[in-house]
Amino acid sequence: MSEVREVIIRSEADAVAIVEQALAGELSDSDSFLIKFDGWPVFDLDIEGARYHSTVTTPLMKGLLEYQQVINRLFADSVYSKGARALSEEDRANLELTFEVAEGSSDISALLGNVFNKLGEKMIDKMTGRQLVFSVVGLALIAAGYFGHQNYTSSQLALAAEGNRSALETRLVESNEKMSKALADTNQALIGIVRSTPDATKVTAGNAVFDRDQIIQINQKEREPSVPVRMDGNYHVYSIRSFDDKWRMDIARVGSDEMIKVDLFKGQHAAGGVNEMMTALVEGGTTFLYVLARSKDGKVVSANVLGTSITGLDRKSTRLNSSHRL
Repeated sequence: MSEVREVIIRSEADAVAIVEQALAGELSDSDSFLIKFDGWPVFDLDIEGARYHSTVTTPLMKGLLEYQQVINRLFADSVYSKGARALSEEDRANLELTFEVAEGSSDISALLGNVFNKLGEKMIDKMTGRQLVFSVVGLALIAAGYFGHQNYTSSQLALAAEGNRSALETRLVESNEKMSKALADTNQALIGIVRSTPDATKVTAGNAVFDRDQIIQINQKEREPSVPVRMDGNYHVYSIRSFDDKWRMDIARVGSDEMIKVDLFKGQHAAGGVNEMMTALVEGGTTFLYVLARSKDGKVVSANVLGTSITGLDRKSTRLNSSHRL
């Protein structure tokens, strides 16, 4: 019977070293590890600009909240193979980040050690030691922004470091199927932070660096028009609220963790439709919905319910304007 080896990771260098060992096959599948983080990983964010000195704007708060949601999804997907809705209240308390703003500067940081210590504890009896290194230490590197890339470098040493990060990223994604989604989600959260600071002169998150031209480009893309897309299918219904001219629902497509807000405008057949959705909400079942959404960068920005399995699809309601009715 082999002993469980305690591995303490205190720095980015420690993390990279053990991931490299795992990728090189130097760690056996029969090994068991108790991975502990001490003082690392840290999410470091530096925003330069006139408004960003010991302050956090409301849009930036929203960007940081999006990063928190990425951490929640990353943990839930690893531990439960489900979306963030699977998290318990205890999980959410353990995952809650505290963002600190350095006095007199634009530096914002959050210690992630507790998050990944909890992840290691949850995963130790589910994986071999080698798999655990990929799933815990690899994800910690992603969350800390280790794989962010600069579009410019000032020295051959910097070029070599970026090349090493790119190579490690490729090998890590190839070794673990969940790494690709974690990278995409984290990168999207970073883009959201950049969009929340349109007047910044420079944004640095881990190794990801956005200069003024890139910030302008990202925010110009944000203003590009959305495109209409049909998203008919079976949905879970999680909430229903009534307004003067419509109902607004939080729904998620069966098989997807993405929660979207949809509007059902009050009209001739709307009562039947909302009753059907209310039944799905109360009974915890699903209902088929005809949905017309507007999407930008692959993300739903608005959506309307055009009909349900009972009321059917009113062809007049498929027009792409704001007067959708059942």
